[in-house]
Amino acid sequence: SENAKDDIVDFIEKINGDVGEILFYFSGHGAYIDEDFKYVLSDYRPDRINQTTLSNNTLDNYFRQLNSKVVVKCIDACQSGTTYVKDPSVVEKYLHKTKAEFNHAYFLYSSRRDQSSYADREISFFTRSILECLADSNGKKLRYTRLIEYLADAFKNNPDQTPYFVTQGGFTEIFLEITNDLFEKVKQFIQEIEDGAS
Repeated sequence: SENAKDDIVDFIEKINGDVGEILFYFSGHGAYIDEDFKYVLSDYRPDRINQTTLSNNTLDNYFRQLNSKVVVKCIDACQSGTTYVKDPSVVEKYLHKTKAEFNHAYFLYSSRRDQSSYADREISFFTRSILECLADSNGKKLRYTRLIEYLADAFKNNPDQTPYFVTQGGFTEIFLEITNDLFEKVKQFIQEIEDGAS
């Protein structure tokens, strides 16, 4: 935990200035503790919760220092998203807070706060769906909105895991451009996963 946290702080200090876009991708264990999502790190101990986890609030504080135009978080972990709230005023308040903190934000959580995120022996279902979206976008500019729509459709019939998204942006930002080389590598990786699962 100490090494991981130090590496993140060192990275933030090294950048030390305006950043066009920052992407944070976490695939691992997570838990919602004390009204905050915690990234559970490899030496986690329940008696040292704060020392052996990384607080999502702390991570957001680090990212705010970068003053980046776009902040993207893909969090593939149990309990990573916020529980669905029916009260629109609460949702609006949350989105307004996000807008005040970041210029543009795309937060993709693999599950709601009260759910687990699932995987097979090879890969998590959420990360696999992201790869399948890449493979389905050959030669195209993949925008965050398309990625979010793809993930929402991929899990729409899964009552046990519902990805949760917080977006505040122009909805025109590009996640990446799918080149032939990237397309072939993703296809090959997916095939290797399928071969390993059989």
